[in-house]
Amino acid sequence: MDHEIERQRMLYVNKRELPEDTFAVVRLSWFSEYGIESIDEIKLIYEDQDEEDMIPEFSMIVAQALKGGADVSILTDIEPELLGFFDE
Repeated sequence: MDHEIERQRMLYVNKRELPEDTFAVVRLSWFSEYGIESIDEIKLIYEDQDEEDMIPEFSMIVAQALKGGADVSILTDIEPELLGFFDE
């Protein structure tokens, strides 16, 4: 994008049961001045890692996407508070 689009970013977290190997599914909706430009979906799997090992990678993806102007939707079976999300 050539210029910053002024819009409120949305962050949506849905706690639900996922396959045993899946930490989270993260959907990034990217926008241009004309509306949604593209959608990326990332499936984070555990491999040889545990929850604590996955959180930094997860946090980096979410933070970079929000800073870059994307809306972020997350499906995970991890308690949102452990990921740094709290109800207000």
